[in-house]
Amino acid sequence: MSDPADPQSHAAAPLSIDEVRKVARLARLELTDADAERYGRDLASVLALMARLQRLDLSGVEPLTHVAGEDARTREDDAAAPPGLLLDSAALSKIAPAMHDAFLKVPKVLGGGEGGGA
Repeated sequence: MSDPADPQSHAAAPLSIDEVRKVARLARLELTDADAERYGRDLASVLALMARLQRLDLSGVEPLTHVAGEDARTREDDAAAPPGLLLDSAALSKIAPAMHDAFLKVPKVLGGGEGGGA
């Protein structure tokens, strides 16, 4: 029986050099011929492992919601107990680079350009 931890034990036919180069081009990588051959074998091993995972019968297996097996901790929102430091508008306006009424004015991030969206 093959060792599940050994990717080479699931070796499939290596990808063609053209297929490896196409994947490399999509990832914007430059490969030497030696790299393309090596990565072709590595990618074929990964694909073989994925094919093996797809064949597993997972009926009756509960979906995993957290890798540590813990439940998500939730709490009620409590406006009286904010998670961090709050500043009143007067204190905030003294340290903010720009304000618009009671709001911070920030530089435009998407689409470039100056000015804040307020």
